[in-house]
Amino acid sequence: MKRLSFFSMMAALLFLAGCNSEEPQASLQSISLSKSNLEIETGSTVRLSVIYSPEEAEDNAPEILWESSRSKIARVDDKGRVTGVATGTATITAYCGKLSASCEVTVVKPAPVTVKVTPASITVPQKGGEYTVQITTNHEWTAAVSESWVTLDADKGIGNSSLKLNVAPNETFETTTAQVEVKAGTEKAIVSISREGRTPESISLSPATIEFPAEGGTQTVKVLTSIAWTATVQDSWITVSPASGEGDGTITIICDAASAMSQIKQQVTFSNGQTKETLSVTRAGRAPKPITLNYETLNFNVNGGSYIVTVKSDIEWNVESSASWVQIKDKTAGSVKLEVGKWENSHSGAVVTFSNGESTAAITVTQAVPELTLSYSNVYAPAEGGSYEITLTCNFDWYISNNTASWVDVSPGYGNGFSKITVKVKEAETSVTSQATFSVVCGNITRVVTVYRAGYDPKSFTINNSGTEVYFSPSNLYYTASAGKWSFAQYQYNYQGSLNTHISSTNSSAIDLFGRGTSGYNNKYPYNYSNNSSLYCLAATEKYMINTNYDWGHYNNIYYYSSSNYDPAGTWRIMTDYEWEYLLNTRKVSGLSYALCTVRGTKGLILFPDHFENPGVTVKSSSSNFSTNTFSEADWNKLENAGAVFLPAAGQREEKTMNGAGNAGYYWMGGGVNESSYYYGYILMFSESGVQNRVKCEAYKGCAVRLVKVKTGQG
Repeated sequence: MKRLSFFSMMAALLFLAGCNSEEPQASLQSISLSKSNLEIETGSTVRLSVIYSPEEAEDNAPEILWESSRSKIARVDDKGRVTGVATGTATITAYCGKLSASCEVTVVKPAPVTVKVTPASITVPQKGGEYTVQITTNHEWTAAVSESWVTLDADKGIGNSSLKLNVAPNETFETTTAQVEVKAGTEKAIVSISREGRTPESISLSPATIEFPAEGGTQTVKVLTSIAWTATVQDSWITVSPASGEGDGTITIICDAASAMSQIKQQVTFSNGQTKETLSVTRAGRAPKPITLNYETLNFNVNGGSYIVTVKSDIEWNVESSASWVQIKDKTAGSVKLEVGKWENSHSGAVVTFSNGESTAAITVTQAVPELTLSYSNVYAPAEGGSYEITLTCNFDWYISNNTASWVDVSPGYGNGFSKITVKVKEAETSVTSQATFSVVCGNITRVVTVYRAGYDPKSFTINNSGTEVYFSPSNLYYTASAGKWSFAQYQYNYQGSLNTHISSTNSSAIDLFGRGTSGYNNKYPYNYSNNSSLYCLAATEKYMINTNYDWGHYNNIYYYSSSNYDPAGTWRIMTDYEWEYLLNTRKVSGLSYALCTVRGTKGLILFPDHFENPGVTVKSSSSNFSTNTFSEADWNKLENAGAVFLPAAGQREEKTMNGAGNAGYYWMGGGVNESSYYYGYILMFSESGVQNRVKCEAYKGCAVRLVKVKTGQG
């Protein structure tokens, strides 16, 4: 087996690397030459170039090899340069790998060189001047001058050309001559120049015209004369030093800097008594000073306003605003008023441009946009409504719009800047929660306020001026001594009557008439039947019933009838004497507040919630007759479902004696009477003699208990 050489391996690797190129290389399709036919003179050289197709293939193309078919007629080098050797024809071929391209070359004798100048002679006055000579030739040419007082704008060229000659003034009294020689090949042409000399009494200046920039400066001028002379200046911005002299001399022209923008001219007159000559002096005007403003930015508030802009400019100026909301007013030569009205729509900014044609200056103008925040955007009102204040932080005009409900009143209806608005919510007329909205609009900002008003609770009772609402317990309170269990009666019209005389710690039947403060707290229990009032309350703290309005429900779990379900201690309490007074005689009700009645044969007192929605049962006002309102079980079920509360005439117990059961009701209230000799509390008492509130009652007497609990979310 033959081994691969090192070079063979490297070639293979290079080949593989090429195969892995991401972009394939272009393949050369053909070549051509820049000329396919060429005529040249013997001794001259012309270069041919190769054209590749496609162009991108040039980078990878093989080296070009050049060949002449007759090198004694025309030869070619490795760069494609073809030189004529002798008259005749030859073919020049370029090879690129297997591709080739050719050019037919004809070599001819060179044409005879000719050169001509027009004019061939020039006569120049003493002060000199500028002249043009036309060169006519078929060859390259060079030009040379014999005297330094003649200068040329070019010293060589090809073919027909124009040659400019500058002749300096003659400072001598003799006529001087010079020649300009134009040579093409071996041929040449001559321009003869004759410059006149000075005359003794003449006066001439060199130069006769000078120009100064705006910043001024100094320049020198030669005065040529044979006699005494003086210089006269018209304007003060030119100074001549010296201002007089004799014979030839050099003076200095001093020019002050320009203070104006316009170009100015003046002539300095030189006189020698025989002739006069003038020096023309021009000074450029200064450039205009940049336009300047007293502001670069202006910031307007939402209410707009105006600013006076001071404009400094040497020349007339114009002003233009890029936005219609920036108005240009009261333009004068040195100021303009920029005026912006109240904010109307969204805009990010404007540019006011000042221009005097030479320079520009600009002011960026912005206007604050409206801003609006509300202290809160939701109003939550109870069923009785109320008044609420919203703080409105705003920097612009605002107004109220889109109030969706007649039960919401918002005032004021409009304003400007920081304000307070009052939202008045009317009392609910239904038990359904209502919702309304209104908008506060400030410029392009709209904030929506949502008002929620609770519907009235058809089963709640208001018990004070603060609006505290309560629910009554499902029935009167029972206690079974043998089980130590507190519970509610099965129905609102249930009461125990004579069973309350079975007072003992082992009694297995329930009682519902209790001595004041006998919840079991501090070992005071309902089975106590002594008429010693000090046994029912603590002398130090409860003698006047001050701390007993939370008795019974506050200290005990209370079970529902024949159920293991109970309300934990702290759920229920009794109402105070003042709360009963408010409920019976002060609160606002939709109809009756209370009435005596008979339910399924049981006499008692019916209480109606604040917003009682009568289910279709006839109810009459009655405070002295139980029979005025007599309700069947079906009627009572309707009333009870609508929230009515029934207090049965459960009677009163004194020791083991019952009074008034079935004809009168006695219900404990919180609070007590301040008497030093005895322990008294207050009760609600009703019978056909009427309904009496805050009746004084000894603590040892057994009275009924009806508990309440405060509506959730209230104190």
